[in-house]
Amino acid sequence: MNSFFSGTNMTWVVIPDTPLNDGGLQPGESIALQSIVEHCDSCGDGFEVGIPAGAMLGLFVCSALGFGIGTPACEALLTYAGAFEISLELVPAEIRISGSLENEGSYNGIGYNITEYVFMAISKYKYKVPPPWWCPWCTPCEYKVPAGIYFRLV
Repeated sequence: MNSFFSGTNMTWVVIPDTPLNDGGLQPGESIALQSIVEHCDSCGDGFEVGIPAGAMLGLFVCSALGFGIGTPACEALLTYAGAFEISLELVPAEIRISGSLENEGSYNGIGYNITEYVFMAISKYKYKVPPPWWCPWCTPCEYKVPAGIYFRLV
């Protein structure tokens, strides 16, 4: 998984007025994926989901050239290639994300009642959307592109 995350920053997910207002899910708390998607849409214009195309291509090239994944040559390639994403656009009126993250805690003596802190992979590269033509006084909006919807819970 490190290859997929090489062009990203693992960002702590803190969303005000939700169970993630402190960045963690307490036992028994959950958050809808839709809430996370809406939080990432900083411009309010839609949402871009990244596909880690660079990392996948880098792994393919390493394999084709006979480099092992842990070799310095392959690691160097993945460091640069892993930062490139292909984005799929979701239009606000059409966003339909279902599912949730839930901390069930201990269940029938299995597991622990601890807080799970939520991190999300965000691409190191950002892009700006210029203001609309009719609003020359408006500033551009900068998107931070999620690298797919990958979470790390610690």
